Amino acid sequence: MKVYKLGISLIILQFICVGCSQKQSLEWIPFSWVDDTISGKYIEKAYLHIPVKIDDLPYDFTMQFDLGTYGTQFYGNALTPYLDEYPSLANKLGDAQGVEDIIFRNVNLQMGTVAFNGIDVWYRKNFGEEIPGDSIHSKTPKHIGTIAPDIFLDKILVIDYKSCRLAVSDSLPAEYKDLQAEVFETDEGIIKLPF
Repeated sequence: MKVYKLGISLIILQFICVGCSQKQSLEWIPFSWVDDTISGKYIEKAYLHIPVKIDDLPYDFTMQFDLGTYGTQFYGNALTPYLDEYPSLANKLGDAQGVEDIIFRNVNLQMGTVAFNGIDVWYRKNFGEEIPGDSIHSKTPKHIGTIAPDIFLDKILVIDYKSCRLAVSDSLPAEYKDLQAEVFETDEGIIKLPF
């Protein structure tokens, strides 16, 4: 019994030492998988949703993480009630002049604990699901848009699907230097992988 307990203790101690010796150089952004039925087929992991805070709004939101779209965007139908209540955000919205899609300038998004300050976000007027009036102030996070590759331009994006997290870095962290990778190209912000 003593040998067994000693062996377990040594293994646990080894995991603790290894974990402490490997400095984590990344700030991780959590995401959650969302299921959906698409064309009649149930897909358990259809979308990735990232928790988001917007500027000084005291509410929790989610945005879909989508590497197949061109620009980060807010859905007008979901965000409009908050624009009425928070003129500081509404004032960042460009002049529409009859155009359907306009841009918020200099928006601060916080994803998990990671801040993305001073970014431009498309406003897709008349798009997305409306939030019922009695739900606007509830604690349940509201889905209000899409996170696209444009805010990660010229950065390293690390996606840890197994642990449901992602990170952004200016350079490749040391702990990832020896991993195999696939070279890809982009076309107007859309990632194209060799197939």
